[in-house]
Amino acid sequence: MDENILISIESKHYQKETGNYKEAFSCKGSLIYKENRVYIRYTEPENGEERPAAVTLKIDGKNISMMRSGDANSHFVFEQGVHHPTRYLLSYGSLLMDIYTKKLATQNNENGGKIHICYTLTVEEKEQVETDFTLTYKLINNN
Repeated sequence: MDENILISIESKHYQKETGNYKEAFSCKGSLIYKENRVYIRYTEPENGEERPAAVTLKIDGKNISMMRSGDANSHFVFEQGVHHPTRYLLSYGSLLMDIYTKKLATQNNENGGKIHICYTLTVEEKEQVETDFTLTYKLINNN
């Protein structure tokens, strides 16, 4: 994987049972254009509970897919105003989840771009987590 972008990610979460929490990190990644789609690939750093995870975002017209593989595997689809059911695969089983995207915005130019997603994640039809996810990327100058 040719790392050609610098990525900054900030996720703000609100969960009724546990309250607010925030995650933020920066890393290098890859920006790939293929078959009229944009792919962003990066590795999430170890967070204490899980080992690093490989993440691929596929930006495809009106939706964005996020595929994550590591200790837990997932495939989330974000499409504004649409529910997408999915399974979160863990070593001991899986959890049924529903992703409802409230807001989805992308912007890019010749130097980089930004993805902003606000969504509700419902786990096993009970627990809800409200998430505000922002990924900003900037091309690395390879001169």
